[in-house]
Amino acid sequence: MLARGHVVLQTTEGTRMATEELRFDNLAQKIRSDRFVRFERGGNVLTGVGFESDPNLEHYEFKSQVKAVVRTQSGGSVESKGSGR
Repeated sequence: MLARGHVVLQTTEGTRMATEELRFDNLAQKIRSDRFVRFERGGNVLTGVGFESDPNLEHYEFKSQVKAVVRTQSGGSVESKGSGR
């Protein structure tokens, strides 16, 4: 399956993933995107280009241009950049 436009997936636990193009490989049970992806879970936000995950968004991998904003226990946030994987 291929979805284009403003594609948003949200799990019942509240994890949210948004991108402009998303492919679902039913046989492999993988969600994939080569585009920019925004991933939100528990107040933390990850962004990057290129993404692969299981359908429940539990086990995921960003490919490149990864950035993270992580909430601290005191309510602040810490920003980090990485290369992916």
